[in-house]
Amino acid sequence: MYALCIAFAGMFVLYFFAEPVIRCFIDDEITVSYGQKFVKIICFLCPSTAVNYMVITVFQATKQRTQSIILSVLRKGSLDVPLMILFSRLLGVTAIPWASPISDWITLIISVSMLVPFLKKMQKTRQNGLNYT
Repeated sequence: MYALCIAFAGMFVLYFFAEPVIRCFIDDEITVSYGQKFVKIICFLCPSTAVNYMVITVFQATKQRTQSIILSVLRKGSLDVPLMILFSRLLGVTAIPWASPISDWITLIISVSMLVPFLKKMQKTRQNGLNYT
């Protein structure tokens, strides 16, 4: 829960203070304009990233290597890069930043769909006094 609170706070700061954040790194007006738009898109990664990292960590901690690897690869690679290429070709360069939040939210849906059955299985095996890993 703390991770989500921090993620939403980060999203809030990045969304509403995008221009000053960008100006910390560069002053060129055109770059600041693009950067501000891109940061406002990218900030939507914060909540999904927090949950995805938590789910990946749960799977790693419980020796569920396959699930952990699948989610890690989905987040950065198998969805992200193809979406960047697709968006660039179909919608132009300014659409590229949407690839990361979209791939992360898709991964979030998959993460939760993998985590819920695992937690149910873990709870059931704990009730029976068995090891869940």
